[in-house]
Amino acid sequence: MLSGEWLRVMGAITTRFSVLRDLSEKGLNKLSIAGTGYLFSAWS
Repeated sequence: MLSGEWLRVMGAITTRFSVLRDLSEKGLNKLSIAGTGYLFSAWS
């Protein structure tokens, strides 16, 4: 495999992982906010 191809593949994989991590963090934030709101409304 050529070094250019290798770098391109690694770049694509890294980008995909960072996008997935960003999405999962946003999803977790939404879940935690929803959970906190639910607890707050349940307590009040």
